[in-house]
Amino acid sequence: MSFTLATWNINSVRLREALVARLMTEEAPDVLCLQECKSPVEKMPLEAFAALGYGHVAARGQKGYNGVAILSKMPLEEVGSEDFASLETEPWQRLRPNAEGDWINMRDPAFDAFIPCGDKDNTEANTIFDMYSQGVLTSRDAWADNSGRDALAGKQQVFVLERTDAPLSGEPPLTREIRAAMGQDPDWLIDRYAW
Repeated sequence: MSFTLATWNINSVRLREALVARLMTEEAPDVLCLQECKSPVEKMPLEAFAALGYGHVAARGQKGYNGVAILSKMPLEEVGSEDFASLETEPWQRLRPNAEGDWINMRDPAFDAFIPCGDKDNTEANTIFDMYSQGVLTSRDAWADNSGRDALAGKQQVFVLERTDAPLSGEPPLTREIRAAMGQDPDWLIDRYAW
């Protein structure tokens, strides 16, 4: 048995009822499948479609979201459906934290056997490193590094201006030199103090 089938992502069957009726009249497919009906089944214009010969319907929908409808001139056999859009059909599982306070039970006890990098509280502990340091600190990292030349220039100018608000007369020579250079050449600060 052959039949014609049309499918349409309708994006609201109620707003496009007249267009659906026109398609049913002019093209007259045997089966019309609609997606994105965006309407509960009870508000779909199914009676109007039945009057045009499409009296066999299988539909699912919800207000403002999703929704499908199969409109047919021929009898349909409904074989079932599942509402994947509803949270009511989800099998919920109650989660409780384990003894370590983890919620998803992904802790690997092998990590407990690893040698720690260091232990500030126990100098006799088996660790990878015996000493601690803060690494290399230059006290200029906060203003001598940035993502680009322009960003660096802006950061350095703000840094220098915030720290050189003293009157020129009592300033050390380097501060006077920076103030003078900033007025003449903004790149001077970057070329001199960035690496």
